[in-house]
Amino acid sequence: MEPLLILALLVFAFLTYRYSKIFVRKDISAANKRLAIVFYLIAVSGLGAVVYFNV
Repeated sequence: MEPLLILALLVFAFLTYRYSKIFVRKDISAANKRLAIVFYLIAVSGLGAVVYFNV
């Protein structure tokens, strides 16, 4: 149980770091930023579901 939670937190931190770099860039259009937000939410929701059903 503990290793799964630690791994989930590391993956969450990595996803947040990667997507935050996309959000602050000026050369990416607003539509692509919205698409990145959608993919980020899907990834975080999937990660939460994996943790919820395995704990």
